[in-house]
Amino acid sequence: MTSSFSLSRFPLAILGAVLLPLLASCGGGGGSGPKTPPVDSATPVPTSNSQGCGQNFSPNYASSVSLLHWNVFPLSVYFKPDAELSAARRDTAIAGFNEWVKATGGQANYSVVNQESQAKIIVRFYRFTGGAGDTLGTTKVSYRGTVIERATIDLGITGDQNDDILTAAHEYGHALGISGHSPNALDLMYFTGNLSGEVTTPDLNTVRTAYCDNFNHNTNRTSAVAGPLKTVVLH
Repeated sequence: MTSSFSLSRFPLAILGAVLLPLLASCGGGGGSGPKTPPVDSATPVPTSNSQGCGQNFSPNYASSVSLLHWNVFPLSVYFKPDAELSAARRDTAIAGFNEWVKATGGQANYSVVNQESQAKIIVRFYRFTGGAGDTLGTTKVSYRGTVIERATIDLGITGDQNDDILTAAHEYGHALGISGHSPNALDLMYFTGNLSGEVTTPDLNTVRTAYCDNFNHNTNRTSAVAGPLKTVVLH
């Protein structure tokens, strides 16, 4: 990992009606130490098994984060057409997303769609400058209960392909439902990512725990989830 990546993630921004507990700070800035966000009693409780399926895939860091999940795969992904979108940037994002597809044996897959109205995940790009408050990536997740309904991934482009792929892989991990960061610097979902840019066994097992290792591909098995729509924003 380059120094620009490791120094550029700033404290976690949490938006919307609820704060997810135990989210790690996203790095330094301003000389102040990391602050623990307040816990809202309505948030999902961090657990090794968010769906209560009686399975725990180890090693993982599920107890250090909050786990959300999608009801059905593949996820429909839409690349926002604007001045920052290019074929090269799209390919970079796809390379990052595919780290999770590969790690899950094709289970956490997606399809690219051409209409925003069809999308579950919207992807946008911006130029990362490294200025104060600038971040390499942001993922906004909207959910009810513990079920994700939509996500928006904003990817900062540094021009270093390896770093940009790493950012895309990290943010797709958030979009899959890892609401927080691994405490281990070797994991992709550590707050600055990892050196390899690959999904580790604890990364994979944390996602497997969120889904009970059941990445549903049957649209007939989905149902509406009651409750208020909440939003969390992660870096």
